[in-house]
Amino acid sequence: MHVNFLQFRHYASQSSFKHDLTRTILITPNEGLSAQHDREFKASGISAERLLTDTGDLLSSGKNGLRQIDYTEITKLGEVDSVNVIATRNLGDQNLLLVDEAH
Repeated sequence: MHVNFLQFRHYASQSSFKHDLTRTILITPNEGLSAQHDREFKASGISAERLLTDTGDLLSSGKNGLRQIDYTEITKLGEVDSVNVIATRNLGDQNLLLVDEAH
């Protein structure tokens, strides 16, 4: 998956649409896999941060696009914001979505 992200970033950087991507999001099934990806992204030199559920404004830092991967667990996504849930409408509408354990 990490190689696929790097490939996508390489080819997208040559596209006229390279600045249109809101963010890159990795969805995992649990916190253990999220932590594993975080360690492996950092070991690979890929900037990665956990999507926080308590910020209120997920897009306040601007478009991360292909500069950073934001990750969270599928159990923390929903239709309405709450203490431990991110409403999917807050994630932007032009995202690269990576899904681990999607089978």
